Amino acid sequence: MTTAATVQKSEKNNDYTVIKLTRRFDTTISDEIEAILNELYAKGQYDIIIDFKESNYLSSMGLRVLFSVSRLLSEHNKKLTIVNAGSTVMKVINIADCASLFNIYPTEDDLP
Repeated sequence: MTTAATVQKSEKNNDYTVIKLTRRFDTTISDEIEAILNELYAKGQYDIIIDFKESNYLSSMGLRVLFSVSRLLSEHNKKLTIVNAGSTVMKVINIADCASLFNIYPTEDDLP
């Protein structure tokens, strides 16, 4: 089984931790991604980027994970950042009417 994501410091802004999804964000990897996100949060790393470049799918379970972590980050006046979200991923986010919960940018290079 391949890993669901790689975790690294951002090349653009060292304050950010980037989680690069390597597979579809569905039920099969949601527990692993949630554990990664919760571990970062527990360590006080609140500037988190989810990179969908290699993943073109977001299930309702994956959205639940993003929503859950977003809620935690909001306690610290932070938002989860999403980059490289294709049209399928954005469709799920928009249908759920939760785009305002995230900072969404076309690529990591577009971050302010």
